[in-house]
Amino acid sequence: MRKSIRITFACSLIVLATACLASVSHASCILPVPDGGDVMPSPANIEGDIVSIQKDIVVIQTSKTNQKASVRLPKSESIYTAFGGDGSSSDLRVGQMAKVWFVDCKLAAKNTVPVAAYFEIFSKDPNDRP
Repeated sequence: MRKSIRITFACSLIVLATACLASVSHASCILPVPDGGDVMPSPANIEGDIVSIQKDIVVIQTSKTNQKASVRLPKSESIYTAFGGDGSSSDLRVGQMAKVWFVDCKLAAKNTVPVAAYFEIFSKDPNDRP
């Protein structure tokens, strides 16, 4: 009798651990919520200044490494500001500070341009800095 209770308990722990791991793996990429939210988002994949804009590709010079990284705009072309509010890709200007979260918060496959799941500029005015 005691052996079956131990086995049941052990199986319950395994099921619980598996469920916890599954929820952590799905919650590892948390995108910002436009106009705020209660949940803290994942760190941005790229932060820096926009150095060029060509159709749906934006090149950002990163703040940390000073390297250039290309990002494909989301299909919705929705752009958000750090203060709330949304706009479109036509609001983008060279010099604006940007933060980008990729789809699933992951880099794209090698030799492809990652797609932005969430594209945020600090302000529509390139001279406006934090």
